[in-house]
Amino acid sequence: MESSRLFALYLRPVLLNTSFAYYKEYSDIMDFITLLKNHYSRKKGPASFKLPKEIEDSISKTDADGQKLTTSESTIQSRYSKKYLGKAPGISVYTLIANFVAVNAKNIGLNEYEGHSLYDLINGNKTDINIDMVTGDNHSLSQLNFVILDSIDVDYVPSIKDIKEVARDLYSVKPVSDYPGIIRPRSVINSNLRSEASYGFFYHYCYRKIPKVPLLKR
Repeated sequence: MESSRLFALYLRPVLLNTSFAYYKEYSDIMDFITLLKNHYSRKKGPASFKLPKEIEDSISKTDADGQKLTTSESTIQSRYSKKYLGKAPGISVYTLIANFVAVNAKNIGLNEYEGHSLYDLINGNKTDINIDMVTGDNHSLSQLNFVILDSIDVDYVPSIKDIKEVARDLYSVKPVSDYPGIIRPRSVINSNLRSEASYGFFYHYCYRKIPKVPLLKR
């Protein structure tokens, strides 16, 4: 696939057929979608945040956000929200975008916190698009996300609405004097507070191949 026109020719049977009987297996459709994603992984798209020029081309930046959609029928995940959907029930489609490609997506209820699903969204990426950095709005904010995403070599750089407010709860492992910038940590964290329970949590979270959302909700 060397051009967008060829991409359209491949996609045409999918769009024009009244049913997906054109593909004998569901896996055929998913393999085709993955093929398209991998094709566009070679192209650089605009990002919602900028980096220094020396590292701009060396990393892959992604954005995670939830889109609220109404549901025609009541499901176990559909919820009511006057803020987003008025009087209609609906769900949130939490999507990870890289270079205009939705590398992964997950349906969550409107009552669920997006930040709890961020790790699973990134770790479940089956495309060839490597994820080096991810951003998101305030709904993705979680103190644990900074740690657990670092365990899989992904930098978490959320879009923070009020930096001054968040900086009040900023702690460091090094002395405060080591940070001469405008945004400085409040104090040094007490590393002695770590217990065997916390080590057990991170073992289950970072090394066991299980969904992480139930652990974050605890």
